Amino acid sequence: MRKPFVLTLLLFLVLCPSVKAQSPGASPEAVFDTLWEMLDQHYALFPAKSIDWPKLHDVYRPRIVTDMTEEELFVVLTDMLSHLNDNHVILMAQSLGRDFSAGYIGPYIEDMGFEGALQFLQQHPLPEKYYKDAPRMLEEDVFQYGWVDQDVGYFHLNGFQSTVDNAAAMDSILKDFSSARALIVDVRYNCGGDDRVGKIIANCFADKRRLYMITRDRSGPGYDDFREPRYWHVDPASRIFTKPIILLANRFSVSAAENFVLAMRVLPHVTVVGDFTSGCFADMAWFNLPNGWRCSYSRNYFVDYAGRCWEGIGVPPDIMIRGANPEGDTDHAFEVALALLQHGGPSPQDESASAAAARVSLVEILSRELENKDYADAYKSYKRIRGNLDPVLSYLSASELNALGYRLISQDRLGDALNVFKLYVESFPEDANAHDSLGEAYMLNGNNKRAIASYRRSLELDPDNQNAVKMLSKLQNK
Repeated sequence: MRKPFVLTLLLFLVLCPSVKAQSPGASPEAVFDTLWEMLDQHYALFPAKSIDWPKLHDVYRPRIVTDMTEEELFVVLTDMLSHLNDNHVILMAQSLGRDFSAGYIGPYIEDMGFEGALQFLQQHPLPEKYYKDAPRMLEEDVFQYGWVDQDVGYFHLNGFQSTVDNAAAMDSILKDFSSARALIVDVRYNCGGDDRVGKIIANCFADKRRLYMITRDRSGPGYDDFREPRYWHVDPASRIFTKPIILLANRFSVSAAENFVLAMRVLPHVTVVGDFTSGCFADMAWFNLPNGWRCSYSRNYFVDYAGRCWEGIGVPPDIMIRGANPEGDTDHAFEVALALLQHGGPSPQDESASAAAARVSLVEILSRELENKDYADAYKSYKRIRGNLDPVLSYLSASELNALGYRLISQDRLGDALNVFKLYVESFPEDANAHDSLGEAYMLNGNNKRAIASYRRSLELDPDNQNAVKMLSKLQNK
C-alpha cells in the first residue's frame, strides 16, 4: 500500500483558466451533489471525527445556485471540505488554476502551489554546521546522514519511496553507525509515501515483535461499514540498532511519516521529540467531478496499537518543542535532542503493552506449513498450532487468505490453491470475493460446474461484481 501525501502524482496536471462554473451538462448543482455523495459513500473518517456530514449538506447545499461562477462554487465546496480537517482531502480546480487541501498543509499548497509545497516538504532540515563532516546522501538524496557528535549519528529521510532501495540504504547507514552510542532519526519535512517502507525502516530498530497500528478500509454505505482489520507490527530486521534513539518529528511529518512515528514510538529505547505530526494517516482515493475538477478523500481508518485515532490531531511527541522547525542556522529541536543524548539519553519507556498486543497471523502459519507440505498435511499442522494459540492474539485475514491462494496459483499448485479458497469461503461465507476467487480456482482445476455455482453465489452477494458476470458468460457459453 501506497500511503502518501501524493504531491508527485499531482504535478503532471495542466492548470488552465476558466470563468464560468458549468461546462455542458455540468451544473454547479451536479458538481456539488457528486462531491457530497462520493464522500458520503466512501470517506472513512466521519465517525472518528464526529462529523455530521448530512447536516453539512443542509448548510451548504442551499448556497449552490445555477448561475454562480466557478470561483463561487470553489469557495462553497472548500468551505464545506475544510470541516474535515484532512490533508488527504484535496480539491483540484484545473480550470481556475487553484488547488485546496482541507488539512494543516493546505495553506502551504495554496501559497506555494503543489510543486513548491513538494520541495518545501522534502527539504533536509538540519543546518550543515551541526555535522562533524560534510553529510552524505543516499537514494537520490532521500537520505542525508552523518556524525553529529563523537559517538552520535544522525540521519534524515524526506520520504518513504522504495522497499528495496530504502532497505539497502538503511543497511548501509547502520553499517556506518555500527560504533554509535546513540542515533537521532529525523522525519521532520517528510512528505510520506509507502507505509510498507516505513515498517521496513522501523524494523531496523525493533527489539521484538510489537503491534503499532491497525487499519481498516471502508466497505459499504454505512459510515461504520469497514472491512476486517489489518495489523501492523515491527519485527526485528537482520541488522538492528537498539541503543538510545531520539526521533524528531513536527507538523511537516506527513502521512506515511506519521505512521512511521507510530511504529517507532512503541520501541522502549525511542523518545519522540518535537511537535505533533501533521494529522493525516489514511490512504487516498481520487474521483472526477462533472466539470473536470478532481477530488480526493481518505478511504480507510488508522489507529495505533491501543485503538487511538490521531486523524486531524497528529501523533503527540514525548518531549514537546513547539514548531520544532530550524530557524536560519539554528535548530533548537535538534540541539535539545543532542543534549539529551550527551547526558545519557532519556530513560527507556515501558512499552510492554505493544508487545503484549502483538498478533499472530493464522494465514502466515498456514503459508509456512505449505512451503514443504501438501495442503492436507499443512492443514493438520495449522490446526494443531492454531489450537495452542490465544484466540484473542491471533487472527484470520480474508485478504491474506486471498493473497495466499493466488500465490499458490502462480506457483502452479492449483489443488492447494483450491483448498485455500475453500477455507476462505468456509471462514468468510458472506464475502463475495471469496466465492469469486473459489470460482476461478474451480475453473483452473477444470471443474466448470462448480465454478459457475461459485460465481453465481458471488454475484448474489455482490450484484455489482462485473468479473463474476464476465466469467459466468464465458463459462456458460462453452
